[in-house]
Amino acid sequence: MHNGKYIFHNEEDKRITRAVFRVVKENLADKMFIVKWLEELGECKCQNSRKQYIARVNSKNFIRCLYFQLIYYDNSLDIINTIIKVEEKLNRFPKKE
Repeated sequence: MHNGKYIFHNEEDKRITRAVFRVVKENLADKMFIVKWLEELGECKCQNSRKQYIARVNSKNFIRCLYFQLIYYDNSLDIINTIIKVEEKLNRFPKKE
């Protein structure tokens, strides 16, 4: 996601999502590991630059795609809650209360 070179535009986010979904569905990794990994996607460590913009857009598109893949899968509520928090963190236009 944080390649810093180009914004995914050939459905790379969908292909990555399918792999992550399979890991979640088949319990191939500990859920807390997945939650931590998703939280790290919300941490763009680059300075305010084109690289940071690319990392943020790729991460945001990926977690949105993952959300819609997991929403119908009963065993992923904790991951979905993390996705919502990460998306809010990556969103340039925060919700107004």
